[in-house]
Amino acid sequence: MNWRLNPLFSFGLLINELRLQICLLSSPDVIKEKGLEHVTVDDLVAEITPKGRALVPDSVKKELLQRIRTFLAQHANL
Repeated sequence: MNWRLNPLFSFGLLINELRLQICLLSSPDVIKEKGLEHVTVDDLVAEITPKGRALVPDSVKKELLQRIRTFLAQHANL
């Protein structure tokens, strides 16, 4: 993926792809194990969060962290 073309567009596509992968890989297993009537949001979050974090490439994490730092530095006087 060429991040230089349009970083925000590429980032948005990546996030949507990751959401789909996480939902397809995680949710059905938890629901089958616990049963539809007994699964909670906490169960889903506990199952999905580690898998979701693992799917995000390190380069994306670093870029996002840098953007957050830049934003905070620019708005520190507010």
